[in-house]
Amino acid sequence: MRVNRSVWRDASGAWGPAGFVVATVVAARRQPGYSHRRHHISGLAAQHTRSAVVMIPGFTVLGAASLSMRSDHCWERALLRMAGMGTIFAGLFRCSDVRRPDPTKDPDATAAGSAHAIVSIVTFMTWTALPFVDVSRRRSSTSRAITIGNGVVTAFGSLRRD
Repeated sequence: MRVNRSVWRDASGAWGPAGFVVATVVAARRQPGYSHRRHHISGLAAQHTRSAVVMIPGFTVLGAASLSMRSDHCWERALLRMAGMGTIFAGLFRCSDVRRPDPTKDPDATAAGSAHAIVSIVTFMTWTALPFVDVSRRRSSTSRAITIGNGVVTAFGSLRRD
């Protein structure tokens, strides 16, 4: 049976986030004391955690989906590639523990944790910019409103206080 790459690329906006959500749910169940409300998702891929074996592939799946998405708009394509690579690197540069120590304040933070923080900030800014780049190509006012709403919700998500 031959796999149609075009179908997989076209559906990457569905299978990437779905894979990431499944990994997040499964990883959280594997990590004692983890709370989606109290901890960052990055903590599930932290060093010395039982959840990392599930969460690192979750980051990789989401990143691969972003890398494989089609776009005929040069800025959108560049942002998708940047978000994809950043998501993969965020999973590979692991925090030192599940609570994700802040490299600017916590003496327990590691160099890998600092790299993770930098990559995560840049990646999240890229994910936040994507809807605003995409909206310029939308013809329907409803579609534009939904896309802008997605960008606004994503931006407010970055304002979470610890």
